[in-house]
Amino acid sequence: MAELLALEVMEGPMDGLKLVLADPGDKVEIGRQVGNAMALAVDKSVSRRHARAAVEGRDWCMEDRNSTGGIWVSGTKSRKFALERGQVILLGSTILEVFTPDHFGVDVRIDDTCFKDPRSVYRLSPRVKDAWDRLYQEAESSHYCTVTGLLRELYTVNNGSENHPCLEALASGESWKCLGDWLAEARVKPFYNLGDEVLVSPRLWHIMDMAGNANSRVIDSKHLLRAVLDEGRSVPARLIKKDRGFLEARGLIPPSDKGVPEAPPKPPEESPVIKKTGARPARKPGEGPFLLVRMERFERIILGFGEDAASSGLTKKDFRLPGMDSTLGEVWEKGDEAAVLEYCERLEEYLICLLAAHREAVKAFEEEIAGRIKETLDTRSRNYIGKFLVREAVEEIAVSVTAVLKEAELEGLSDEIVRECVVKTTAIHKEDHDE
Repeated sequence: MAELLALEVMEGPMDGLKLVLADPGDKVEIGRQVGNAMALAVDKSVSRRHARAAVEGRDWCMEDRNSTGGIWVSGTKSRKFALERGQVILLGSTILEVFTPDHFGVDVRIDDTCFKDPRSVYRLSPRVKDAWDRLYQEAESSHYCTVTGLLRELYTVNNGSENHPCLEALASGESWKCLGDWLAEARVKPFYNLGDEVLVSPRLWHIMDMAGNANSRVIDSKHLLRAVLDEGRSVPARLIKKDRGFLEARGLIPPSDKGVPEAPPKPPEESPVIKKTGARPARKPGEGPFLLVRMERFERIILGFGEDAASSGLTKKDFRLPGMDSTLGEVWEKGDEAAVLEYCERLEEYLICLLAAHREAVKAFEEEIAGRIKETLDTRSRNYIGKFLVREAVEEIAVSVTAVLKEAELEGLSDEIVRECVVKTTAIHKEDHDE
């Protein structure tokens, strides 16, 4: 199974635009044309249909769709390549990064909200409002606002005496170079078409929401900076996290005269595939690796059908599907990888059983209804032998057929047939399992 990956725009007016590559059957179109799965609509240097992502074998791959500018990945122009976590990709003047999301999440697109003015949405401290005012003045020519731009206005204009590497990078206008040395040689030249309106990047809206939710009153510079660091994926966040002096000056880490050794590098993000063994700490429902959370949803559906069949009286009240005496969460917390994988395979088998049961139920329901209607028509037709079917007769037959359908609905015929098929199919599976 292909690894869960996501593509995210890392700078410019579309900063924070995100597409999760979740369905292995999808062929994901990427380009300037509105309607693409990932529409880079404001970058005129991107072709209308620039690239396509699709699963080949066990990997997501990206392929050039005969674009004008081509695709650059980690400094190399490529027609087709496998997507890997951490790759930086250049399409036109749009920088994308491949990463593994913590959860399935949702795609992030540009919509009408991005053209609103945050100054009319949030309550801002005087300093933050002043930074926004200057940013909008600057946007009279660029027509867009980003996290980089706001932090530059917030920390470099009134604090020019501060000499911190992260601020120098933000002031340079080329802070995105931290994503890869090769981008400096690529000479990225923004070529955006935004019209007369000012677009606030999706990531900046998300960070303002985070700052606003954390503080119900007024967003000040500390709230804003904390939200940037908590979001963590933006270019400014990466620069700031590496600048210990700036973090100390802002009171985000304790000062140290002797200097504190650099924190050990973070281990790479875990793939959603289950890898570790050993007991795991308890977790809240809905939390955990993507695949675990999704399989728990399937588990609830499967167990729900079993409980429904048991409550109908068609089977024993203590009816349990074989091999499911524990929940997936309980098996996961024991840390036995083999047991988790075995349990997931069993869930897959029962899901197939349920689909087969529903297919059989549809056939059985159709046959039962058809039989009842035929019996009704046969009875009614005897009353009209040798007669023409006048309007009253047709209406009477229609009423009779409607009554048959209504009776079946009141009896819960479809539900009853589904339950019978579920019990029958799972019983057959249980016999196979026991053998």
